[in-house]
Amino acid sequence: MTVSARLLLLLAVCLGLPAGCGAPAEGRAVPDAARELRRGRRWEAALLHRTRGVAVADSVAPEAALALGYLERLRLGMGSPFRLAEQALRDPRLADTLRPRLAWALLARTLDGRAYAVEMEALDPLTRGPYGPIPGRGGVHRERIEAAVERARDPRAGEAAVRMAYRIAAAGGDASPSAPMLAARAAALLRDRRLAREDARALLRAADSARASPLELIPAWRAGRRFRVEAPLLLPHGADAEREATRAALHLAAEVRATWRARAEPGAPRDPGLLGPGAAARLAALADSADLPPQPPVTVSVGAFRESLLAGAPDGAPWRRFLERAGNEERFAAELALLRHAGIGGPGPGVVALAVAVSLRSYAQEPVWFPGLPAPTERELRTAYGIAQVRFDRSVPAAWHPYALRMLEGSLRDLAQVFPTFQPAGLRVRFGATQRADALATHTPRTRTLTLPLATAAGTLAHELAHDLDWQAARARYGVRGTYRTDRAVRFRRDHLAAAVRALAAGPLELPDPATGRRPSPDRRPAEVFARHADWFVAASLARRGVSNGYLSAVQDATLTGYAGAAAPDAEGRSAEAVVRILGEVAAIPPEEARWFLEQYGPDRSPSPEEVVRAILEPPLPEQGATGAPAAREEGAGACGTAPREVLGEDPLLRELAALAARARARGVALEQAERLAGPAGRAWLARQAGGLLWSPLPVDSATVERLDPLVREVVEPEPASPFEPRGGSPFTVPGARCAPGAAG
Repeated sequence: MTVSARLLLLLAVCLGLPAGCGAPAEGRAVPDAARELRRGRRWEAALLHRTRGVAVADSVAPEAALALGYLERLRLGMGSPFRLAEQALRDPRLADTLRPRLAWALLARTLDGRAYAVEMEALDPLTRGPYGPIPGRGGVHRERIEAAVERARDPRAGEAAVRMAYRIAAAGGDASPSAPMLAARAAALLRDRRLAREDARALLRAADSARASPLELIPAWRAGRRFRVEAPLLLPHGADAEREATRAALHLAAEVRATWRARAEPGAPRDPGLLGPGAAARLAALADSADLPPQPPVTVSVGAFRESLLAGAPDGAPWRRFLERAGNEERFAAELALLRHAGIGGPGPGVVALAVAVSLRSYAQEPVWFPGLPAPTERELRTAYGIAQVRFDRSVPAAWHPYALRMLEGSLRDLAQVFPTFQPAGLRVRFGATQRADALATHTPRTRTLTLPLATAAGTLAHELAHDLDWQAARARYGVRGTYRTDRAVRFRRDHLAAAVRALAAGPLELPDPATGRRPSPDRRPAEVFARHADWFVAASLARRGVSNGYLSAVQDATLTGYAGAAAPDAEGRSAEAVVRILGEVAAIPPEEARWFLEQYGPDRSPSPEEVVRAILEPPLPEQGATGAPAAREEGAGACGTAPREVLGEDPLLRELAALAARARARGVALEQAERLAGPAGRAWLARQAGGLLWSPLPVDSATVERLDPLVREVVEPEPASPFEPRGGSPFTVPGARCAPGAAG
């Protein structure tokens, strides 16, 4: 950063302080915020009135389509409203007079809570019937999730309650298998809606105190990381928030079970969005002509749904267009609206929009960039970091080169905060396609080349640069090139590093076979296992500093781990100890960094309520025995693992939550066994007996009832025994415990 740039940033931050840095310049008019907000609302309403019914793209003015695109992205929750506002204030495609008007409209929409929309249809898949999702239940779920987030003193506590409640519901068969992630995404969006509203109010108060325009403070507050809605989410919530989350989860879990009894509303109107057909088509054309680079939170998230969306579409043409063209947030907003105007209904579009919006949260602190804005040059990168070479494939447009160089420079700069001894000198970087279709980015040890496709690489750089750390460690330790120290240590079992790598893996490790070219799965190869845990370490260490870098890592928290395959530390803390040992060897992390990480994730910490629930519900089930009631009973009993007394302590709320999770898992196992014995009708019959479904859609004969009846005792009348006593095995799971409804100690 140049001296002049530093002075400008210092001045901007000074303007962002609550008390200001002196009175405004003489004669400068400070806008009346309330008046400007009213004008912003009226201007948006007039813009919508002029464009909503227009069907022809050429009949919509370019600036009107661009402005509506910003407003629609905010409605969908595609990034912080303050990031969008700063983009609008610097967008070269907008007139100088339009930029502040649009920014005020974005701020007004944020204050009004008309942002971060969660469509009702998108939540229909949360409720699972015998034959799939039940339409019309999504509105009930949205109300409950929204209430949990809005009523909580801390919105993150409400979000945690939603996650736990729906995880328990899915385990017990009261929600679909996809419910935990879908509900988590909805809660994340509603959490950010509340945080953004609170941030906007704080911004207005600070601007009034400093006698400055809120629009002037937005860039300064973003540079100073003052917006909570842009802050990283990885650090613990705190004891008070965890207790609040536990209490709310117990209440919400009961409500989710009662969703079966809620009145379905299949005819509930869908929010049409802000882009009419003409405006959407116009925005799509403008997005194409601007040729902005792709955004991996969009491209990777959309691509993950490709097969399921095309498989369920009678006419795949609209979906194919959407999947091919929705490469960044502006294109996504336009193409999603065109998809809607093509008559595509159902939960699919809303589910994809949820996934994309939540993935974009990793870009919350991204600096604004448009073609023509400053970026480091290749020579500057070579000088500052010793990079041996930076090159671009011919397929990468020249207009994208500055964006790519800025992404690389920002990633190297932030990584140096975590690994001060990291030396990228000699590293080769190529922006272009990888040779492996299944790879988001690659590090080639033979040539020490980092290959970064712009459509998929952002969010993976921590992972790939961890490979380079591993490569450097192999050279330093063994004097060899073209391999990784973790791979070599496991192959030859030469030092204690091999044991630490094995402690990270969930199963046996595998190594590449040079003779056949066979590659092990990413969760089996030592180098990949290490890189996945290093990704988490980088994200956590940056979060400690208040930093979120979506180019380095897509990790948000233990549920939303991103698309690069980052591995969260296990609940017992063993993996945290192992990753610190490995990083001590390959990266020489500072001792205070290691101590902090172990305090957060090591074996001596107290697990959060979310971790206790996951530890009960996620361990693999015992091998299936012979078909029949005895096997089902034994399987159900083995599924009721739970946390021991020393983990749960004497907290009655946490103990009640653990018992609820254990009972839910036993119920879910019994339902699966009923389906194996008698198909969907058997599952529906048992669900009705367990207090779930109110009907059994297919008749069940007496012989089947006789076979299923023993399962009722597993889900309705379990044997009374405490599920809290440790009986060996994992310190968090107890095989063989019965799931007693009233067990609390």
